[in-house]
Amino acid sequence: MLVKLIADLLNNSDVQQQFSRDPPGLMDSYELSPDARQALEHGDRQRLLELIGQEISQSALFGALWSKPGGVVIHSVSPTTGEAGTQLELTLTGDYFASTAFVTLQREDGNYLAQTLRVTQPDAQGSTLTARLNLPVSASPGVYSVTVSNPSAWFSVLDNCFTVVTK
Repeated sequence: MLVKLIADLLNNSDVQQQFSRDPPGLMDSYELSPDARQALEHGDRQRLLELIGQEISQSALFGALWSKPGGVVIHSVSPTTGEAGTQLELTLTGDYFASTAFVTLQREDGNYLAQTLRVTQPDAQGSTLTARLNLPVSASPGVYSVTVSNPSAWFSVLDNCFTVVTK
């Protein structure tokens, strides 16, 4: 929580004021380790940088950020065709899909949000996402792109990979 505290201290005047009034209380509210508290209290920049690095490297998203530019990657979408007015299950394979990721079928004249049902191997290479897509009868036939968006704002687009057909 050291990273969060430092970000808040840099950007939030309320947190800055609280820290100037009650540093121990604020550090308690961020659940800082004794080592982080001591480094802050003594202004030990080198130790703070080390602790920040350790905290970041333990984050689940760290692997995605450092091993894949942009994090999320879509490798495939199945099926690749759906009929307007039907419901289907999409299976997407790729890397670093969050368990709370969402899928959108999109093109200039219409977007359709799918409901994420499950993600296997979330936040790792080799993720699989299963989503339910309801294609309305009014869905325009043609080729669409598919986007997977993580709550962290990382996303990936697989262009022109899904075709909507009409009855």
